[in-house]
Amino acid sequence: MPVSIFRNPRAWLLASIAFMLIQLPLLYVLPEGSLAHIALNMFAPGLASLMLLQGGRAEAPHRKVFWRLLGIGTAIYASAWLVRLLYRLAGGVPSSPNPIDILWNIQGLLYIVAFCYLLVKEWHYARGTRFLLDCSIVILLLGTFVWEFVLEPHIDTLLAGQPWPVIIVSAFYPVADFLMICILLLVLYSQRIRFPAGTLALLGLGLACFWAADCYYLSMIVNQQNYSAGSPVNAVYSAALLFIGVSGLYARGDSVAEQAYPGARTEGIAVDKWLLILPPYASIFALAIIVLFKRERLHEMEELLVVGSLIAVLTFIRQILVILENEALIRQKERMLAETEFLAHYDGLSRLPNRNFFEMKLTEGYQAERPFAILLIDLNRFKYVNDTYGLHIGDEVIKETASRLESLVDTDSLLIARQGGDEFAVMVHGGVSNQGIEAVAKACIYALSAPFPLGNLELRITASIGIARAPYDGGSSSQLLRSAHMALIKAKSRGLSQYCFYQPEMAERTAKKMRLEQMLRQAMEKNELLLHYQPQICARTQALVGAEVLVRWQPSGQPMVSPAQFIPLAEETGLIIPIGEWIFRRACEQYVEWRARGLHDMLLSVNVSPHQIEEPDFVERFVAIIEETGIDASNLVLEITESLAIREGEDAILKLKALKQRGLHISMDDFGTGYSSLGVLKQYQVDSLKIAQPFIRDLSDDQEQRTIVNAILAMAASMKLKVIAEGVETSEQYEYLHLQGCDWIQGYYFSRPLAAEDFKLFAGMGA
Repeated sequence: MPVSIFRNPRAWLLASIAFMLIQLPLLYVLPEGSLAHIALNMFAPGLASLMLLQGGRAEAPHRKVFWRLLGIGTAIYASAWLVRLLYRLAGGVPSSPNPIDILWNIQGLLYIVAFCYLLVKEWHYARGTRFLLDCSIVILLLGTFVWEFVLEPHIDTLLAGQPWPVIIVSAFYPVADFLMICILLLVLYSQRIRFPAGTLALLGLGLACFWAADCYYLSMIVNQQNYSAGSPVNAVYSAALLFIGVSGLYARGDSVAEQAYPGARTEGIAVDKWLLILPPYASIFALAIIVLFKRERLHEMEELLVVGSLIAVLTFIRQILVILENEALIRQKERMLAETEFLAHYDGLSRLPNRNFFEMKLTEGYQAERPFAILLIDLNRFKYVNDTYGLHIGDEVIKETASRLESLVDTDSLLIARQGGDEFAVMVHGGVSNQGIEAVAKACIYALSAPFPLGNLELRITASIGIARAPYDGGSSSQLLRSAHMALIKAKSRGLSQYCFYQPEMAERTAKKMRLEQMLRQAMEKNELLLHYQPQICARTQALVGAEVLVRWQPSGQPMVSPAQFIPLAEETGLIIPIGEWIFRRACEQYVEWRARGLHDMLLSVNVSPHQIEEPDFVERFVAIIEETGIDASNLVLEITESLAIREGEDAILKLKALKQRGLHISMDDFGTGYSSLGVLKQYQVDSLKIAQPFIRDLSDDQEQRTIVNAILAMAASMKLKVIAEGVETSEQYEYLHLQGCDWIQGYYFSRPLAAEDFKLFAGMGA
């Protein structure tokens, strides 16, 4: 049967009610025990089993199991009627208990298993001991009512008039239904378990109908009445099964049903809080009412007296637990308020005052109109610690740093706080001199210079400190912190374990840097960037074999900005990524244009920043430019720096290998100034090396430099790598490199970097 027909639970509920209204008169009209009776009784469980097997499709996995167990149980109920049909066709139904009763008992067991499974899986929603006491009280009350008004009045007749197998089979039905209703109440009463709207109501209604029908069936057995397929109690069984089946459709939470009935509640239902408070007291009240109306038979109602006593004891214990829970909640609230107040002014990890508290103290310092100073302390390479050893080691470093700085606070003149991350701050008040401030800075650096023993690790952490004095270096707390931060940047530029006082020119440099950054961001839009090309010459033939692409910046109406100024700024701000991509594209376009004008084959070298290679789509962007411009990739060389091997590692290797497969060459720029090794050269599949300019500058009269250059040339020859010497400015340098076997020469000796038009003339292409 297509699943889509079950997507409208409300329609199926109305259809089920209509079927029940039709079934009841038909049971009276059709011949007693006819095949039509059996067919009617099979229809409801068969349809309900299909509904339940489709139920809960959008719910959690354990709830799907719950609905499947109910569906299987209902299918077994239908199969019992099928067995009854076979007996009917064979000539008659055997006396009870028979296979039909066994199947009905299995259906009841599966229902109980389904509800127990649901309760166990969702037990964590329960509210602890008080919840168990409340449930015990409710179940005791219900069990007492069942015994007093259902079982006890008929127990003597049942025991006297029926054999034990019939008693067990017949009594199982209402007992099983009672257990299922109790478990459903537990599920409902646990408050936090939510079902889609209509599910719990239909489940409860279905189980109530089952209970009523089974109690009636039990009374028929007690009164020795014959049960047949035409009995009106079967209409109640059909109603119970159909209600339970439709409840499974409501549990699907189907979006189609939501669209069909936009006003329906789909968020689920939860028990009102009053239902969690009243049951114990309502139970005692209900028992009191019964005792009041049956006080003349009180001596015959020992069960009610026992249960009433138990409920009273459980209620008393529950009250004690409520009082204890309330006191625990009050204490917890007080702790939370204290913790919240603490976290408002203190850092949760280091337990030092936080940034807000520190700035509040700065404001108080300004209001007191007394000079003071602040020290911003930054842990050097702390990110490396986090990335290498994990955040938990980083947290331990922060705690140990806080402990060491706190050990310096032996007077009322210092306030130490954590600003956030790996940055700490110290406030030195009381009019301390510069020498006193320096003493505090040195003490902080010394305290943090000792190794950090962290388990099996022994880390060495250094610190840089920026110092600003109030009110001289800032008229407010924010200005003073900004000044200290500028001093911190200056201290970090000087090296490790340094401190620096703020100087007014720092603000001027920062402002100039900001202006330069804004101009650089607009440079590409204004077409102020241009390319120069420095020729690369074969040392043996002095022929033009290549050119390195260099970017220049010519702001409109202003002097040209040195690359030493704007390239580091572009690296720092991330602008190197769009600028580098523009350089590569423009160089490829220029080379294709030159080739069209007759330029012979040569290599075009383009510098690539590590920031560019960090981009996820680095390879795709460069390949797209190569394809769009139509340049032969074998004419391109990507120059990488030695720092790339440290920053990127395996990811950079994979990206560069992908470009090499396209035909590009890889060159190691400024070789010898960083951390390169033979292993790095092999991993990156480098095609050529560029000897750094510092090794070439003193080549003529420095034997040590010659030894280094000779070693590089010998190593490159053994690895079959081409060597380019950059910065060659004299004939002596050229002659020495030529004699030692250097392949290519780049430098002022042959040519300075040339604009595109000048390079055309240099390459012999004409104007």
